Amino acid sequence: MIYPLAITQCDWKVYNQALEDAIGQRATYKIDSKNLSIKKFGTFFHTFDHKHGEILDEALHHGMFTVMITEIFQGTILQLTQSWHCAYSFDRMKDSEHYYVIISGTIANWMQFLLLNCTSDRSKGIRQIGNDVYNLLDAVGFGPAFSFTRYVLQDGTFELCKGK
Repeated sequence: MIYPLAITQCDWKVYNQALEDAIGQRATYKIDSKNLSIKKFGTFFHTFDHKHGEILDEALHHGMFTVMITEIFQGTILQLTQSWHCAYSFDRMKDSEHYYVIISGTIANWMQFLLLNCTSDRSKGIRQIGNDVYNLLDAVGFGPAFSFTRYVLQDGTFELCKGK
């Protein structure tokens, strides 16, 4: 099971006032015409400067996302946490051979995680965890920010590739 534990939230009142004081425009001026909800975390990143309507990669370093994954084997934890920058801690679940792991990273880190683990060369179990993390991030407004192409595989999981 994957549980979203924490995500950076924007204080829109402070952000709007600070930007209005600095440049004479509210922070939300870039999102007003897009009909985006400020209740979705991903909307914050639409306030940064854009190239052709896409969120700049640099903007994805301004937010953190933390998940807890339960009922996982220690070897799977090592596969998930190697080759990308993240903070993690894990311990054995009571009365079980399984572990739980708490993983935190910037949104840019999670983008790297998805590209590494949502590929056909990873095991179905690892890819499923990646798919579940993607679905959580998509639910809070990040699907469009990632600019991924999604390919459904025969086993029901999907592969992600950068670019549309």
